[in-house]
Amino acid sequence: MKHATPSLPLRARIARVALLTVGGMIALSALLLLSLFWLVPYAIGTYAPKWVNEVSGRQLTVGDATFNPFTLRLNVSKLSLKDGERTLAAFDLLNIKGAWSSITNAAWTVDEISLVRPVVQTHTARDGTLDWSRFLDSFPKRESSAASDSIPRLILRNISMTEGAVRLTDERAGSSTEAQRRVEFAPLSFKLDKLSTLPRDRGEYALDATLNDQTRVQWKGRVGGNPVESSGDLSISQLPLAKLSAMTGIALPVPLSGTASLQANYTAAFGTDFFALGMGGGTLTVDQLKATQGSDELTLARASVTPLSLSFARTETHTNTPQTVFAVEPLKLVLNDGTVLARGATKQSISFNSLTTEAPVLLGVAERKIVIPRLKLDSLIAQLNRASNGRVVLPFSTDEAPQPAQKTAPAQLGPSPIWTLELGELETNDAKLSFSDASLAMPQVASGLIDVAVGAKIRLGKQSAFTVDAKRVRLREVSVRDETSVPAWLSIKSVNAAPFSYSSEQNKLDLPRFEIVAAQLDATLAQGGIDLGKKFASAGAKKPADKPLPPSDVAVKGADAFITTLAGITLTDGRITLSDTTLPTPQVHTLQSVRVNVDKFVVSSAQPIVANASATIANGGSLQTKLRFDQQKGAGELEYTLEKVALPAYSAYLNQNTKLKLAKGEAAARGTLVFPPTTGNNETLRVQSAIALRDVDLLDETNNASFAQWAELSTTDAKLSVSPSGLTIALADLLLDQPRGKIVIGEDRSVNLAQIAKAGSAKSAPASSEAKPNESAATAAPAPAPAPLPSDSEPTLKSSIARVQVTGGDIEFADLSLRPQFGTRISDLSGLIVGLSTELASRAEVSLEGKVDQFGLARLTGTVAPARASQYTDLKATFRNLEMAKLTPYSGKFAGRTIESGKLSLDLDYRVEARRLKGENQVIIDNIKLGDRVDSPDATNLPLDLAIALLRDSNGMIDLGIPVQGSLDDPQFSYGSLVWKAIVNVLSKIATAPFRALGALLGGSGEEFEAVIFEPGEARLLPPEREKLAKLATALEKRPALKLSVEPRFDRAADRDALADNILKIEIGKRAGLKPPGPNEPLIISFTDPKVQAALDELAANAGDDATKLRAKFLPPPANAITGLIQSARERVTERGRSGVAEARANYYPELFALLKSKQTVPEFAFEALATLRGQAIQNTLTGVNKFDSARVSVAAPSPAKNVKPGQVPTQLALTVK
Repeated sequence: MKHATPSLPLRARIARVALLTVGGMIALSALLLLSLFWLVPYAIGTYAPKWVNEVSGRQLTVGDATFNPFTLRLNVSKLSLKDGERTLAAFDLLNIKGAWSSITNAAWTVDEISLVRPVVQTHTARDGTLDWSRFLDSFPKRESSAASDSIPRLILRNISMTEGAVRLTDERAGSSTEAQRRVEFAPLSFKLDKLSTLPRDRGEYALDATLNDQTRVQWKGRVGGNPVESSGDLSISQLPLAKLSAMTGIALPVPLSGTASLQANYTAAFGTDFFALGMGGGTLTVDQLKATQGSDELTLARASVTPLSLSFARTETHTNTPQTVFAVEPLKLVLNDGTVLARGATKQSISFNSLTTEAPVLLGVAERKIVIPRLKLDSLIAQLNRASNGRVVLPFSTDEAPQPAQKTAPAQLGPSPIWTLELGELETNDAKLSFSDASLAMPQVASGLIDVAVGAKIRLGKQSAFTVDAKRVRLREVSVRDETSVPAWLSIKSVNAAPFSYSSEQNKLDLPRFEIVAAQLDATLAQGGIDLGKKFASAGAKKPADKPLPPSDVAVKGADAFITTLAGITLTDGRITLSDTTLPTPQVHTLQSVRVNVDKFVVSSAQPIVANASATIANGGSLQTKLRFDQQKGAGELEYTLEKVALPAYSAYLNQNTKLKLAKGEAAARGTLVFPPTTGNNETLRVQSAIALRDVDLLDETNNASFAQWAELSTTDAKLSVSPSGLTIALADLLLDQPRGKIVIGEDRSVNLAQIAKAGSAKSAPASSEAKPNESAATAAPAPAPAPLPSDSEPTLKSSIARVQVTGGDIEFADLSLRPQFGTRISDLSGLIVGLSTELASRAEVSLEGKVDQFGLARLTGTVAPARASQYTDLKATFRNLEMAKLTPYSGKFAGRTIESGKLSLDLDYRVEARRLKGENQVIIDNIKLGDRVDSPDATNLPLDLAIALLRDSNGMIDLGIPVQGSLDDPQFSYGSLVWKAIVNVLSKIATAPFRALGALLGGSGEEFEAVIFEPGEARLLPPEREKLAKLATALEKRPALKLSVEPRFDRAADRDALADNILKIEIGKRAGLKPPGPNEPLIISFTDPKVQAALDELAANAGDDATKLRAKFLPPPANAITGLIQSARERVTERGRSGVAEARANYYPELFALLKSKQTVPEFAFEALATLRGQAIQNTLTGVNKFDSARVSVAAPSPAKNVKPGQVPTQLALTVK
């Protein structure tokens, strides 16, 4: 039998197997570990770059890689991942040390992970693609495995990163340089003590990073993995908002810049069905915050929110409806040094020192409610600008007019969440507001201080609404000024408003009463008008109004109109100043203590606006007004009362073009000013008033003497109407009580009425009211041409005074140019002028009467066309019982004589028709007595004594008619000249032809009585001349002051021939023995009388050869004695002989007489003797035949006659004064 091998015990066999297994495993592990020395570096340094390149096309390079499988330490250096030339990632050194305690901990355990100088770079192209996304997308996708609810067990210790960098480049940023398109986080440092996913295991961490060498991120705390939670502190400082917005791609309404900083502690946790985040004790600040849009800019030195505490939680429930909880703890918001600059503005549009929530702000997310209990705004400065195009320039707004929204179908949305914002009180004090308006012709700037305390409640949602609660509103130091000048033309000390509220859910606004204190308005009146109108005139032509937007679809048809009610306006202690620069010396007029009260009214309603105002006039006087304005009709009525307005304050207006000043006087007015409705009425303004000017005294500044005065100039019913067709003024009555005035002719012959106009004033009168009596026609001022009639389209002035009453007037007249000077006075002047009007067809009745000096009377009556006096005037002026002694200065100046006594009465009747003057002047002088002569260069050399004697009748009365006529269109027309010329003409005619003045008494023209006609050589009066002397004697009996002077005349030529004839005839008569003629008988001889012929023959013997020749011509002598005897016999015997001789003698003796008369000598004394005889014949006839007073007849010395007619020798008669 064969024996079996003995087997080992079972325990030994099991031990052996175990030993072999463990040994094998140890050997295998050792072999594996030893292989890792080479495999891991190979996989990292060789295989990984190749695989990455094959899969993604990127270049992965590794400088060096080592791995110690025993210590589990991996070192990788100089790793770089590139996409072309661009580096995606790189680091200098990666050190990872694993831990064998992973076996005992039953969790992957790493004792150390350190990364030195890691760099991660991302690049976003212009199309928005990210290079890292393209890199990752290049790897093959694996099917996702089922999600695991378990968390890997992991323990990481001592994780650190030093000198890291993350660079983000975005080509979409639009910046010009790469540095501006890149955000860099460098250097980055991170340290984590422990990160564990084991339950309730926590680790410390810390992160320190710098962004673009500016932003620093510090993050430290504890972190756990199971559950995932973290808590700690986060600090971010100097984070550029512009960079953040550009890199995150968040599109903001306006670009932002500035740096943000955040300090806060936090707690975060999340799991599979929840997420929670909490932040507490945080502070968020933004420094140098700036928002820009075009040239608009908003800056804040600092904005801060503290404490920033919030919580957020989201959980998944069994209903699969997530539950979210968000809460914010009360916080405080502070904004410091805010500034908003508008386009084109050189000053800030809005600025403030701080905006602070003085009480915590409550944000109720669940309630959708924000409550700001109190908001304080300090040192607010706001300036709005209105551009030249008329639009208000608001920061971050557009100049384009809003376009109507396109109608679209309403989106089918769910109900909008309703949020509520409650502002308990917004308070700002001493806020400076300013508004500039460049759209005006004169740009204006308004400014002021405002104190406001206002609350608000705003509901946002489908039906938004808001409520404003104005607790306190006060404006102070309000001013409005021209942009180019510093002084304000409108200033208000304060405007106060009582508390009021408004809700958008109500259809009305109830405004409180506004109280305006110490408002001052300064206006300037220049040549172009009051500057207030220019201040608000548009800078350019009116632009067409924007087309109205179509009505909103939200508007409810038939909704009630919005109602605005104003409780009233009160103004106290106001002041209005008007500076009038139109005068040479600017005048300032001030209304002070102005008070205005506007009663409560509803805006744009049928309720009228009622306002009362009162003021005192700084220079004296008061003003009260009451306004009632119809808002719907645009019509109003203003009742006003002016009392005791001191007129001297307005003297400069009178003195502007005149030399008059208002020394004293008061004005008063009471009336109504009506603004008719703006439509349906051509009348734009209507005034009805009572006006009075009392105790007025006008001074002449040249001598500082009173020029005119009156006690009252008033009307109880004055009406004024303004319309496009013109201005109409109508006075029912006008009272002029106790007017006092002076009409003075100066030493230079100027009239004070004409001299009151200053040189250069419009249409100033000439220096003298009348031309001098001896003024030449060439120097007379031409008369103005008649004004053209206005056309129907031109605005016209229509005025009328129904009745003018003058009472108690007193006018003094003085002529200082005379020596002695003249003066008189018309007192108790009273009367009526009825119907004054500018209507062309109107006629005014005039009736005025006054007392001249003590007992004289002056009266003016008649009719005149006020608007066309040159076309129609019919006036009668009557003067009675004027003392002529007072006219001595005039008689001395113009006539060279004084007047000792006498009375003067005048009836002056003047008519003007069709610009032609026809006047009838009747002058009656009673017992005038002239005095001594006066030496005056202007005196006319007229025989006044003779004129008076000729004109004065036996009762001492002179009744003289002086007609005056002329054309007003005559450039040399002067009424004074016409009258004086008429007087001079009358007196001149009297002086040059005094007998003509007696024509009415003599029964003819009177010119034939100027001389008595004698035949040449005769002294006897013919019957016609004797009749003439009889009539003259009768007429002179009626002019007892006249004397008749006979001026004997002789004519040497005519009288010599007659005297020679008479002497020769007397001699012939003597020789012929004829009887001498009687005194009044003619001396006659007959040349056929033989005695006369014999006497002539005797005289011819002494005539010389001329007589012999003449006889031989007519009676030739015989040639011899025989012839002589025959001729003598024929003459005696035959008839023919006798007739021949008779005819020869008839022709011869007249010729002989003429020859002898031419040779007759007439002695010189014979002429004067003949003239003397003629004078004596006249004298004897008057005194002897006609019984005329011989004392009133005188005969002058003989003198030669002038202007002798053939066959007549006149003897002149002259009238003189006794």
